Amino acid sequence: MNHPSPTAGTPVTAAPAGGGTLVRHSAIYFIGSMISVLGGILMLPVYTHALTPGEYGLLETALRFVSVCMAVGFVGIRQGYT
Repeated sequence: MNHPSPTAGTPVTAAPAGGGTLVRHSAIYFIGSMISVLGGILMLPVYTHALTPGEYGLLETALRFVSVCMAVGFVGIRQGYT
């Protein structure tokens, strides 16, 4: 037996975003970026100890290639959603 939900037919409206929400979301992105940068800095001694210079160069080339591919792949993605 199906019962209609009590909110069926009522429009859903989004609450207006305040300045606090913008600051909180910006802080989350900033913290995520900083963790990524710090992770790379902390892993540098591990990479240079475990890899030969040639292997490290190959790894760095592959990482740069992936970064460029991601940048090209995500160009205009925001416009695709609107």
